[in-house]
Amino acid sequence: MMIQENLKQMINKLIDCDFSSYYPNLLLNYKIKPRHVDSAFLEIVDRLTKERIKDKNEGRKKDADIKKIVINSIYGLLGSDYYWLKDIKALLKITITGQLWLAKFCEELLSNNIQVISLNTDGVLCIVKKEQEDAYYNVCKSISKQLNIDVEYTKYKEYIRRDVNNYLSIDEKGKVKQKGKYFQTEVALNKGYYYPIVAKALNAYYVNNIPVETTVKSEKDIYSFISSQKIDTSKFNAELHVYENGQIVKKQLQKINRWIVTKSGGKFFKVEKESSTIERIENKIKEGKKLSISDQSIKCIGIETKNLVTIVNKVENKTYDIDYNFYITLCKETIEQITPSVIQSSLF
Repeated sequence: MMIQENLKQMINKLIDCDFSSYYPNLLLNYKIKPRHVDSAFLEIVDRLTKERIKDKNEGRKKDADIKKIVINSIYGLLGSDYYWLKDIKALLKITITGQLWLAKFCEELLSNNIQVISLNTDGVLCIVKKEQEDAYYNVCKSISKQLNIDVEYTKYKEYIRRDVNNYLSIDEKGKVKQKGKYFQTEVALNKGYYYPIVAKALNAYYVNNIPVETTVKSEKDIYSFISSQKIDTSKFNAELHVYENGQIVKKQLQKINRWIVTKSGGKFFKVEKESSTIERIENKIKEGKKLSISDQSIKCIGIETKNLVTIVNKVENKTYDIDYNFYITLCKETIEQITPSVIQSSLF
């Protein structure tokens, strides 16, 4: 979804209302803790939460961010098989309680004819008309009071969204936030690589009105055109199928592979191992399910099946025949997915 100039007269404000340290505060307010620890656990979480909020309010961003990670990890570790805090019942209590309150929040907003755009794990994004502002803030304050959790508001002047996990936003202070592989230009080293040129081109298009063709064709960094994937080698083999001398040659690849889409090259597949096929068939028989013909065949799953790729696990100092049209089309398809939402929103 994108809020554009031609919509600004129709839509007064786009406001995100988030609960501060939502799940840690739910844990504290409902006194939820792992059954095998004593009440000192809640006292520690309470102290860390208050210290984090104080650090944030007083401008100590680094300290606040560190404590935020620690606090949020406590909630996540309740479901970890490898940590002593594990207590699934406690985890579900917090999660379900939080989601029910968000559902109630949305219900209150919708009952006041306030348009809800999306909600995430700890907040709700709304389009608020000028005449609805008092009702909007009254609902937010009421839910905040009932929960005993403070809320924070972010007002956007631009919000471009492919889906709830992929968006680009610019708040009223000009702060840009990027989320997801389609918009986040900073590559996270602990996650899979996905064609960084796409995020770069989409940001340039939406923020600076630069055509995606210009960004893609002027990019000199070969790493911007790379994507990667980790193959579960216990179940699959990674293979590059190349047509050479009138026949298809299958080349074995490693567990983690990087590639670029090129005008020449091969087809990238992950091919199920025979042992995995047998195990899958046996499990289906044990479950009493009927086997189809496809169930009895070795699975061959294509990666970028419509395009040729060049494997670049080691980038060489040479010119690659990059298929620029593939990357341009990928950007334009993303833009097309976003644009219909703008038209739809303008009708209400």
